[in-house]
Amino acid sequence: MNTLRTARYLFVVGSAVLGGTNAFPQQCADEGAPAFWGTPSVDGGKCCKTLGEVRENINQIDDQIIELMAKRGAYVHEAARFKQNPAAVEDKTRVEAIIRKVRRLATERQLNPDVAEVTYRAMIERFTEDERRDAAEMMRHPTR
Repeated sequence: MNTLRTARYLFVVGSAVLGGTNAFPQQCADEGAPAFWGTPSVDGGKCCKTLGEVRENINQIDDQIIELMAKRGAYVHEAARFKQNPAAVEDKTRVEAIIRKVRRLATERQLNPDVAEVTYRAMIERFTEDERRDAAEMMRHPTR
């Protein structure tokens, strides 16, 4: 451990011991500073040497997630064409099957399955509202 890292560690540990639960003040992390602990572990240890590099990768992943959500939303809209009326939109059996699959996939990929479930339930709830609205609009204007 280099001297600066050792000093930071001692400061943090000492502050926690002396200051109790409020020993860690809210502050922004330096995006260019080295990590306090551990070694790079993502992408076979190639990433990440700085917080800035971590955030850059997260931003790229967020872009991909949004793109996939938009694509999913397009298919949800398409599904509305097959619903006779807005009441036919919600399918609780299908939702629970999706949640079981998502939890299994999350576990297989070392993602907390609770995070995956909560995220999917929120997304499905909102998409269901959108599909219900789309189905109602299609009933009013069936030729569009």
